[in-house]
Amino acid sequence: MCKPPSFCLSLLLCCVALLLPCGMCSAQQLLVVHADGFFPPNEMVEGEKVRGVHIDLIQAAADKLGVSVAFRSYPWKRAMIMLQRGEADAITYMGKTPEREQFGIFVEGNLLSRTHNGFFALKEQASKITYAGDLPTLRDHTIGAIRGRAYYAEFDQAKFLQKDDGAVDEEALLKKLVTGRIDLAIGSVSRMRYVAQNLNVADKIVFLQPYAPPINNYFVFSKAKNHEQLANRFAVAMESVKRSGAYQDILKRYHVKVEDF
Repeated sequence: MCKPPSFCLSLLLCCVALLLPCGMCSAQQLLVVHADGFFPPNEMVEGEKVRGVHIDLIQAAADKLGVSVAFRSYPWKRAMIMLQRGEADAITYMGKTPEREQFGIFVEGNLLSRTHNGFFALKEQASKITYAGDLPTLRDHTIGAIRGRAYYAEFDQAKFLQKDDGAVDEEALLKKLVTGRIDLAIGSVSRMRYVAQNLNVADKIVFLQPYAPPINNYFVFSKAKNHEQLANRFAVAMESVKRSGAYQDILKRYHVKVEDF
């Protein structure tokens, strides 16, 4: 029996759609989860909007691939469970561990940033501090830190240091330094630069060298959703963005220096 021309055309279009890669037949939408909170300059939840270097970088790579991305904020543990179960396509800001590699796809091209923790002091006080990477030289100084925050193993385990971890966030930590309640402080270099810039005190502080060993932060895809191919496609797009002027624009937007990232 002869079918109506409209039916034949619809059947033909369906067959063609099945032969096309997913990204070509319709705009692929990904659910990307991230920790709720304020983690400048990388990720900042402001009202119902999320912004930051990581977000803009992922969005730029998605635009290159013609992929639609929906960012959703959750408590960190819940976000990781969603990735593990395949309830989310990808997660931001994740460090690599053997346990996480069991359910997450880590590709070097999907490196979002490196966290450099470092000590900083007021410019007029920095000349009084002798530091070349040896923590015992700081034993006579009060070092400010954020309550409950881990920085790097050697510092975290150094019981001989005078630590003041009463600050609840980066802004409180900077205010303690500027008012002379501590001699120096420790924190993520890029994050402290961002907050200092917003508080108009960036010109008052100096970072001591060397920084602590960097921590790599990745854009990680779900193994439960079989996203190996997609992860590799994103890695290529991400590296392309990083080689472009668009990446420099993103860093400038958030007062980030390339060497701190």
